[in-house]
Amino acid sequence: MTADDVLAQVSDALVAELGVSAERIVPAATLTEDLEMDSLDRVEFLAVLEGRIGTAIEADAIEQIRTVQNVVDLVVGVVGEQSWPTATS
Repeated sequence: MTADDVLAQVSDALVAELGVSAERIVPAATLTEDLEMDSLDRVEFLAVLEGRIGTAIEADAIEQIRTVQNVVDLVVGVVGEQSWPTATS
């Protein structure tokens, strides 16, 4: 999975789960200022992200997330070269 693939999945999660406008989701966008996420939104988004990648994200890592690119880098670090898990019905 490439960083572009991860960015697409992160964008999809932000749009689908939190209602963030897709046009606002760019790598340099800050979660709090640009995407107007409050602390509850961040927790909810990270829970959704953990569900999508199929693994937990360490609390220390979560504290370092400031931008969309930080999220992408974190997911790439956690998932590595694996495929993005697909949802089962």
